[in-house]
Amino acid sequence: MISSLGLVLLTGTSTLNLVYGQCESQTYYSLPEAIASSSCAERLSLRLNKKETLSSTIAMLGKLRYLDMQKNQFRYLPDELGSLDSLEHLIASENQLKKLPNSLGNLSQLHILQLDKNNLDELPHTISKLQNLKVLDISWNNIASFGKQFSRLKQLETFNAQHNHLLYLPEEFGDLQGLRLLQLNYNRLSFLPESITMLRELTQLDVSFNSLEALPETIGVMKSLQVLTLNNNALTYLPESIGDLENLEMILLADNGISDLPASIGRLKKLRTLVLMNNPVKKETITRLQQQLPGTRIMF
Repeated sequence: MISSLGLVLLTGTSTLNLVYGQCESQTYYSLPEAIASSSCAERLSLRLNKKETLSSTIAMLGKLRYLDMQKNQFRYLPDELGSLDSLEHLIASENQLKKLPNSLGNLSQLHILQLDKNNLDELPHTISKLQNLKVLDISWNNIASFGKQFSRLKQLETFNAQHNHLLYLPEEFGDLQGLRLLQLNYNRLSFLPESITMLRELTQLDVSFNSLEALPETIGVMKSLQVLTLNNNALTYLPESIGDLENLEMILLADNGISDLPASIGRLKKLRTLVLMNNPVKKETITRLQQQLPGTRIMF
């Protein structure tokens, strides 16, 4: 193993490779191995170890920045996990987690948190303390609602909550004004709060496979929106303000109850794809759309 203080230059026929000391580049594949180098261990992968518990000795890795625990059999994580105050990327996907420790909120440097494919039905209220979090993936869990704690995650850019049991979003959800990608498909949403239109940086919104009957009337203020996925809902119309989404490139509306579209949709000059399959759209509406949007591929 390379000394933590060393720097070795390896020259090839056409490239120069830099091999840094273990503190900066070494990945450990067992907890004891990482603890043996706890003064400098920054990356630990326990992926596919088939472990049922994570030892509290994880707290000894104070310099850990990356921790991958994917595809184990963890049902819970120790409180000591919150001692890893240098951690930036935590992967706990594909386990059997039912609950997360409140100490999770102590991971103040966390940028990416992946909790997908577990058995979670709630998130700890302390998640609101993760002020540097940019990516949160809680997809494929059993979560039915969010509390107000999400409103403080001001740096969040990507939020994946698909395949849960969400019945509604709190009004405070609109406070996540840094969001760019939002995936809420395969839930049980019957409406979206008006506050969602405050997500002015959002470029992609996927709310397909829900029970939505309408969209917020002011959706047109979401000027950054490029992809809007609405397949398999109970929509019968789109709001007139849809025509104000000047950067919209794709609208997916398959399997709804839409028979007509507002005339304002003709203003969407950047629209490249409009999917209307399995809707009772009138023939004259399709003809009008083809005239208004000659550069748009319309699928019906």
